[in-house]
Amino acid sequence: MYVVHCYDVLGGVSKAFRYSNTNQKMHNAMEIAVGLEEKSLTLYDRLFFCKDLVRAHQGSGSYFVARLKEDGLILPEIIKFAKSSKRNLSFEFEGTLIHLVKLINPRTGEAALFATNLERSRFKNKEIGDLYALRWEVETANRDMTHTLKMEQWHSNFFNGILQEIYTVLWLMNQSSYPDGPSTSKTMQSQSAF
Repeated sequence: MYVVHCYDVLGGVSKAFRYSNTNQKMHNAMEIAVGLEEKSLTLYDRLFFCKDLVRAHQGSGSYFVARLKEDGLILPEIIKFAKSSKRNLSFEFEGTLIHLVKLINPRTGEAALFATNLERSRFKNKEIGDLYALRWEVETANRDMTHTLKMEQWHSNFFNGILQEIYTVLWLMNQSSYPDGPSTSKTMQSQSAF
């Protein structure tokens, strides 16, 4: 089973979960992105950035910050930017203004490339790195699901039973994030990550 899990890094709850029998992580991520809350922000690991992702966020009116893979650069503007010494570049893709940010690690000199559709006036380069660092909460949540809640230790031999166990773990995580239930939580702008 291949899964895509959209996790709210601020609220500590699962926002969406998709699975498939074949590796369709990109397709499943697009399904989730189309249904995201307007003006929410999603953080993506290097695997996910593509043209369809930008289109999905256009459709939902949501924002993204995506780390880019050096070997998976897809648009000529991004390829040119990666090779340049520039730290910022903006270009339009099908009506969406995409801002590229290059952050250099002061210790190693390695560059990290990011793409976002956030308004440029709303962030500084360092803030993009700080936002992306919040994505680590996804890894913590995955560890909690597998090590603490034993999500990978199935009690069922049947696919439907395994799905029930997965959804039970996700429900349990969401309930434990809000001891009195999610309806009593403060209203906050969603910030999810893949």
